[in-house]
Amino acid sequence: MTFIVNKPFKTLAITLGMLGLCTTHAQAVEWNHDPVSNIGPPLWSTLDPSFSTCGSGLQQSPVDLSTTVLAAETPPLHFGYLDTALEIDNNGHTVEVPYETGSNLRIGEQNYRLLQFHFHVPSEHTVNGRRFDMEAHLVHINSLSQLAVVSVLMDAGGNPNALVDQVIGGAPDLEGVVVVPNTFVNARDLLPTVFNIDEEGDAAPVTQDYYSYPGSLTTPPCSEGVLWYVLKDPVNVSQLAIDRLHEIVSLFPAYEGYPDNNRLLQLLNGRQITEQFTEN
Repeated sequence: MTFIVNKPFKTLAITLGMLGLCTTHAQAVEWNHDPVSNIGPPLWSTLDPSFSTCGSGLQQSPVDLSTTVLAAETPPLHFGYLDTALEIDNNGHTVEVPYETGSNLRIGEQNYRLLQFHFHVPSEHTVNGRRFDMEAHLVHINSLSQLAVVSVLMDAGGNPNALVDQVIGGAPDLEGVVVVPNTFVNARDLLPTVFNIDEEGDAAPVTQDYYSYPGSLTTPPCSEGVLWYVLKDPVNVSQLAIDRLHEIVSLFPAYEGYPDNNRLLQLLNGRQITEQFTEN
């Protein structure tokens, strides 16, 4: 049985509010991703004082990930993800799945709790100028309220990701509507599919290459201090899911038919992107 619920507020705003990253007033400010709109990315910083970092920040996301970056070996990402009851939220800017407590990302000695995952079409990050068809963001927070986002790049291809089809295919058209399909999912299924399981029960891809850099939220209020981990191996998704997400985005009230929800690329401003090579 599937339940459909109306939410009077946006789940993205709730998440940011929990982190102290936006105000109640700013939650009500309309914005979209259309670069020529009067509420689009080039003008986000002018829409509300709490959005000022969108224009003044020097460590903004997304960025182009170039192969001229510095190579380094660092601790692998360990995904201690548990199953969660599936809830699919349309918050007017993306399709989001909030995650129950208990699922964690471990990076060295640091533990981050998985808050939610959501999607952008097309991808926000590019690799050597190449843009992908879709991008998933898995948003985590540690005990110091620092954010770490794992990004999964996605392209149309064979053997498409079943979880993406399930979430995007089941997502509601209307902003503020939540679909609860009465089933459980695991965010691990968004990741590259070959894993080793360690003694603590955490999973890590057998070969785990990724880019990392210091950045920001890619949506208002564009708060900085976010650690980004962009997995190098893309995941195949169905063209149907890509087209459906574009359709949902075009139906967001503030978007007025604009079908994309990716932010424009941002300047590095001297930041170093690190390319990680880790084998377990």
